[in-house]
Amino acid sequence: SQANQNARASMLRQFCTYLVSVGVTAYIIPKGYYPSTPRYIPHIYTHDELERFFAQTDKCHSCNDRPFRHLVMPVLFRMIYLCGLRVSEASLLTVGDVDLTHGVLNIHHSKNDKSRLVPMSDTLTGICRQYSEAVHELLSGQTDYYFPGAAGKPMTNTNIYHNFRRFLWAAGISHGGRG
Repeated sequence: SQANQNARASMLRQFCTYLVSVGVTAYIIPKGYYPSTPRYIPHIYTHDELERFFAQTDKCHSCNDRPFRHLVMPVLFRMIYLCGLRVSEASLLTVGDVDLTHGVLNIHHSKNDKSRLVPMSDTLTGICRQYSEAVHELLSGQTDYYFPGAAGKPMTNTNIYHNFRRFLWAAGISHGGRG
């Protein structure tokens, strides 16, 4: 990719600069030799698009290998959106990380290995309470994943992404894709 080429050229340029500084003859790739990647422009969803998207998550149904899928998807995507979580942060939440008394998520080992507390709105906390009663009340321990995947493992980012694309399609929202 363009970003990979830029990163490699930068490392090579720095190494060659070092070689020249210690007296070794070397060619230094000029800055800008590889064009930079175009800046990513995010899509900001309209209120109508969000309503249509979440309506589709609410229509999700269970399947044989994921019996709680119809309960997981609406809560998962609302939590990602309302709390500003990364997909991996949401998928790796455990039952013990979701404090329904105070409405707080405990995020562990996130970007740059940082941990943080994320507050939830009262509405989202109420949704999570209903979800927890249906999914976790009798079967789960504190270390079980809050959004269970197959065989007691967390949901994969790929699975979440495919569901995201499917809900967008069903809501009539263009994904746009790369570029």
